[in-house]
Parts: sequence; C-alpha cells; structure tokens
Amino acid sequence: MSNHDTESLKRQREQEDRQRALQKLNQAKDLSVLLSMPEGRRFLRRLLHLCGVYRISYVAGDTHATAYREGARNIGNLYLAEIQAQPELFFQLITEDDPHDYSK
Repeated sequence: MSNHDTESLKRQREQEDRQRALQKLNQAKDLSVLLSMPEGRRFLRRLLHLCGVYRISYVAGDTHATAYREGARNIGNLYLAEIQAQPELFFQLITEDDPHDYSK
C-alpha cells in the first residue's frame, strides 16, 4: 500500500466518523424535540409500552413468541437508552401524569 493510499483511507475514515457523529447528534436533537412536547412524550410512552420494556418477554412453551417479544423489547431498550441520555427530559417523561397510562 502506498503512502497516498494510506492517506486516502485515513481521510475516508475521518469523513465517515464525522458523518456518524453528525447523525448521532441529529438523532439526539430529534428525540429532544419529541420529549419537549406532551404529544411526543405520550407517543414515546406508548412506544416503550408496546415494545414491552417493562415486562418479561418469556412466553411459556413458545420459544418463537419469546424471541419475537425479546426482539421488540430490544428495540424499546435502545430507545429507552437514548431517552435516558437526556436525564431532565427522561424524568419528565416518567413523572408526568398521563391520562392514557399504557402500563395499566
């Protein structure tokens, strides 16, 4: 590999790193916008409920249903981790009185 090829690969990796960082920043901003609105918080509470982040995935005697639920729960946990990265907004999400409480 020539010096030119090495430099080219290095620039390409740096560009990809910048793009990933920008994408992550944009995703955090998008989530902040959702969490700043009552409708967005309601939507996220419903999403987390539907994904089953607060329930056990196990379905007795049905490994396929368990795997399905665990996959949905994994998606919910990914979003939950992103939400928890913004502590003030997460606190508001979990403490806000919601007449459409999906945990019941």
